[in-house]
Amino acid sequence: MLRRRTTAAVALSVAAGLGLAGLGAVTGHMSITRPPAEAATGVVSVPVAGRPPTTGVPWFLTIGDSITFGYTMNPRLAGTNISWPGRLERMLVAERRHWSLYDIACPGETTLSYATRCRSRGMVPFLAHQSQRQAALRAITTHGDDLRLIVLALGANDALGVLHADPAAIGAQLVARLGGILDELRAAAPGVPVVLADVYDPFAAREPASDTVLATIDDAVAALANRLHDGFADFRGAINHPADGAALCSLIDCADHDIHPTVLGQERLAEAVLGALPPGNGTGRQSPPGSR
Repeated sequence: MLRRRTTAAVALSVAAGLGLAGLGAVTGHMSITRPPAEAATGVVSVPVAGRPPTTGVPWFLTIGDSITFGYTMNPRLAGTNISWPGRLERMLVAERRHWSLYDIACPGETTLSYATRCRSRGMVPFLAHQSQRQAALRAITTHGDDLRLIVLALGANDALGVLHADPAAIGAQLVARLGGILDELRAAAPGVPVVLADVYDPFAAREPASDTVLATIDDAVAALANRLHDGFADFRGAINHPADGAALCSLIDCADHDIHPTVLGQERLAEAVLGALPPGNGTGRQSPPGSR
């Protein structure tokens, strides 16, 4: 795995501007205590999950932000990548789907910056000279015959910082941008299964009303996936409403004043994506939407 070292302070400042910082983020009317300054002074070594595709080797593509990247503020996890894409890769192998992971997720990414340049691209060697959109389309163009799955998990940085606004309007804007991204990906890779993920609510423990607000946005994302006949990974269900009733702070890293998932939380997100995949025979290819 490729590695990049970054200070938590840099990652936190980038994320804070986009609404996906530690639990110190201020989201509309939700004022949450900022973490102590010393929590942002340590150096975190962040390995990048996956590798660019190779001709003749089945692979899958994950597009997203810091959650999909595997960002963490937990110093005990320095030097490791706990992301759900890496965990999904191992789960797929267990199902005899030996697909190599290409994770181009970038911390701080939004549905708008996806097509331009990610502010934290220095953390992702794959994006040194290109946007996530360019990286995705170039990989598909070059290695599309071996592509088995695309997972799109953007929207947290779009939604979490504006929960005080009209959720229906925010949902409509997010769906419009996600729809454009999905249309382009599906046109570039016809027949390849696509899974769309929604956004979990890291603030629900302190601000229960935020979960209700985010539900409106996530329902719109789910409706989009259903309309396009794509898979839907319910990240909010996995983190905020887990079937086993797991506490929110066991799934996100409250101990380090971080809204990103814990190891268990990332495992649950991987399970959500796995559960959204169509039954496969290892090829990943499927019939056009009209024939399903």
